[in-house]
Amino acid sequence: MLTSLDDTLWHQLPTTFDHDLKSGETWPVKNLQLGATLHPGTRRFQMATLTARLEGGIDFVLRSEAIGSAIAMQGLGYSGGYNDRKGLGVWRGANHVETDVWDVSAPAQIVYPNGSANAHWRRIQPVAVHAQLGASAESHGTGSMTLVLSGKIPHFGLE
Repeated sequence: MLTSLDDTLWHQLPTTFDHDLKSGETWPVKNLQLGATLHPGTRRFQMATLTARLEGGIDFVLRSEAIGSAIAMQGLGYSGGYNDRKGLGVWRGANHVETDVWDVSAPAQIVYPNGSANAHWRRIQPVAVHAQLGASAESHGTGSMTLVLSGKIPHFGLE
């Protein structure tokens, strides 16, 4: 089910939350929402928020905010990848080495050394992470996140 809230896409899905990995205790999740604020005119996120409403009304909120340029996964073989454009799984010999030089400063474009550009969805985004459990437990850190928004998503005007 998709709904719109403050220019954010929300996807709802029930699940459980692993409260204590040592004891195996879990809390039922009554509602799970994924929100994303996109760079204007793109399918790339500036910020993504996962909110789990736990049994008893406690919220677990995990927010990831983009920091720096994203790694283009085409360099890992996705979307053609490789100089031969055959992608993943093709035998290229026992010791095949390639290098890539790209400008990934734009949130949704890869610019190649010859000046041509490609919109590429699969990017690994460095993120600042903020986790909040209820009003008391809080944590900050850094990580990476891949969020691929494909298909029609009318709330963002994505066709």
